[in-house]
Amino acid sequence: MQLIELKRRVELALNRDHAHAEVVVTLDEPSVGGRMGIPISSAGMGIDWEACEFRLETATPIVRKGRTMDDPLRMYCHKYEYDTRTQTIYHCPICGEHLKKDMKFCFCCGKKVFSDTTIDRVQSCKTRK
Repeated sequence: MQLIELKRRVELALNRDHAHAEVVVTLDEPSVGGRMGIPISSAGMGIDWEACEFRLETATPIVRKGRTMDDPLRMYCHKYEYDTRTQTIYHCPICGEHLKKDMKFCFCCGKKVFSDTTIDRVQSCKTRK
């Protein structure tokens, strides 16, 4: 959504006498009754890297504990066994992209990851002779 569209929608709400309505961000969380939302505490143009964006700040954090991008997750590790060799492939736990064992971040989704020597699932792929 662009700022001009937001302005048009705000003016429409004001013209319908909703000047004192609370502004909230709808969350994608299960709830009973109305949808869950978090109030907006401030709004304005971003600075520095965000200078071309109109930013909304929420009153409370939207990301739940344990779901932030800074909390590292263990990579999924699949071990494939062939006739004479074994190959281990690492995957991002969020988006499933192939990763290298020593990577600290997923290049696709940006999630912080780490590798472990534990193999989650072993798949034997025997080649036919």
